[in-house]
Amino acid sequence: MSPARSCRMAVARERGHVSDLKVLYIGGAPIGARTATGQVLAAMYGGLRPEQVFQLCVIASAPSPSPSGASATAAPPRVFSTRGAVLSAAGWLRAHGVPGLARVHHGFNASTGRAARDPRARLQAHLLAAADMVPPRIPRRALDALRAWRPDVIHTPLGGARTIRLALHASRLLDAPVVPHMLDDWPPVIYSGGELLGLARAVTLRSFARLLADCPVLLCAGRAMAAEHRERYGKECVVVGTCVDPADYALPHRPVGPRDGPHELVYVGGLHLGRADVLRDVARALDGMTEPWRLVVHAPARDVPMLGRDLPSCLTVGRELEVDEVPARLCAASALLFVESLRPEVAAFTRLSVSTKVPQYLAARRPIVAVGPAGQASVGEIADGAAAALVVHGTGDAERRAVAEFLRNLGVSGPLRENALPEVFEAAPVQRRFVEALRAGAARSRERHQPSS
Repeated sequence: MSPARSCRMAVARERGHVSDLKVLYIGGAPIGARTATGQVLAAMYGGLRPEQVFQLCVIASAPSPSPSGASATAAPPRVFSTRGAVLSAAGWLRAHGVPGLARVHHGFNASTGRAARDPRARLQAHLLAAADMVPPRIPRRALDALRAWRPDVIHTPLGGARTIRLALHASRLLDAPVVPHMLDDWPPVIYSGGELLGLARAVTLRSFARLLADCPVLLCAGRAMAAEHRERYGKECVVVGTCVDPADYALPHRPVGPRDGPHELVYVGGLHLGRADVLRDVARALDGMTEPWRLVVHAPARDVPMLGRDLPSCLTVGRELEVDEVPARLCAASALLFVESLRPEVAAFTRLSVSTKVPQYLAARRPIVAVGPAGQASVGEIADGAAAALVVHGTGDAERRAVAEFLRNLGVSGPLRENALPEVFEAAPVQRRFVEALRAGAARSRERHQPSS
C-alpha cells in the first residue's frame, strides 16, 4: 500500500471525510507530482476526496480530470498568455551553455545560485523575472468550469510571483478567500539579486502584502516557521506540513552492533541546493574509518551528476526510489544521513523549512547523522525527535571525526530511544488541521462579507 493511500485511510478512520468543502488548489505543479512539494501536498490532501479539489497549475499540467469532471482540472502551462517569447529566450540561453540557476529558478531562487554571478545567467534571471511579471490569465474554459463549480476556498503554497498573482486574480473573479501556505521562507530572498532593477521584488512583495491583508489564516510548514511568522505578519498561523502514516514504517529494523558489518549509512533525497557538497564531505569521513561503513545515496537520476567525479570509495549511488519504496529502505538501514546546505545564501532560504525527509527519518526510528546550519528547522526537529542523533554544523576535520566516532559507537553505547513520531508529523492530525483551517478560512470570509445588522 502506498504512503499516500495509507494517509487517506488513516484520516478516514479517525474522523471521516469532509463532505461539503470545495478547494481550489493553485500552485506550480500538481498535487502528487514527483517532487518534494508534490508529495507533501499529496499527503496533506489525503483527507479530501478527489471531487472536492480543483487544481489550477502554473508551470505544469495537472492529472487528467476525474469522472466527475470537477476535480484535478488545470489551466495549461501558459496561464500567462504572453510569457512564451520571454521564456523561449531564457531557454535558449540555458541550452547554449549558461550555468543553471541552482535548479531553483522560479523567482525565489536566483539569490541562492552561484551561477547568478555569470553575466549570461544574470540575463536569464532578468528574463525569467520579466516573464513572472506578465499579468495572469485563466483560460476561459477553466474559468467557466470554476464559476460553475463555486469553490469555497483557495489554497496556494505561494513561493513565486506567478502563483501569488494568479491566486489574487482567481480570488477576485470567484469571490473566494485565499488561505496561503508557507512551505519555505521565501519573502526575504525572493528576487534579491536586483532583477529588473528591483521591480520584480517590489511587485512580488506588494502582491504578497495584498494577499496577506485579506487572508483569514496562514498555514506554515513547521513549528519554528509558525512562531516566527506569527510575530512577523501578525496572523494566526497553523502548522500543516510534511507528514507520514506511522503504520507504513512498522517494519523490521536492522540491528546495529560492532560485528554486524558491513554497515550502511543511507541518504534518500535530492542533491540540489548544495546538498551534494555535504554528502561528499561526509563520505570522506567514512573513508577514514577502519570499520566497514559505506554511504549509500538514493537520489533522483537528474541529480546524480551533481556528485561529480572521483567520488570517495565508500560512496555508492543506489537507484532512484519510488515513493512507496522509501519506508522499507529507511527501516533497513544501519543509520540515516540528513543534510542541508551549509552555503549562507541557501541557508537563508531553507532556515525555516522542514524537509520531507524529516518525518520519514523519524518514523523509521534509526540513528541519524544530521549535517546542517545551526538554527535550521529540519535539523532541530531531528535533534529533538530522533531515536539517536548526532548533529554537526560543518564538515571540517572535527566534525568528520565526530561522525566517525558516532557511527563507531552505535550498538555499543546502549539501546536506541523508543521515540514516538511527533504528532506534528502524523498524517491523520495534519490532514485534520489542514481541512479545519481551510473550513475556518472560508467561514471567516463569509462572516466578513455579511452585511451588518
